[in-house]
Amino acid sequence: MKKLLFLLVLPLVLVGCPDFQVKHTTLIDGSRGFLAKCSGFGGDWDMCYKNANNVCRGNFNVSDRTQTVSGEGYIDRTLYFSCK
Repeated sequence: MKKLLFLLVLPLVLVGCPDFQVKHTTLIDGSRGFLAKCSGFGGDWDMCYKNANNVCRGNFNVSDRTQTVSGEGYIDRTLYFSCK
C-alpha cells in the first residue's frame, strides 16, 4: 500500500516543484552573464528577478527572457542577465 501511494504521489511532487537555479552563461551579444531558471508550477518571473537581484546585489541588466509551456502545462522560464 505504501508503495502504491508513493507511486501515485511522486509525479505530482516532481511536476509541482519549482526549479530555481542560476548559472553562468554567454549572452546573445557574446558577453559573460547569468541565466536564472524559474520553472515549474510554483515558479514565476518574480522569482527569476529576485535571483538576479541577489546575484548582482540589485544592479543588473536583462538581456533576454524565454518561456515555454509543455503539452502537460509545465512552464519553463529562463531570464538572461548581467550585473552592471
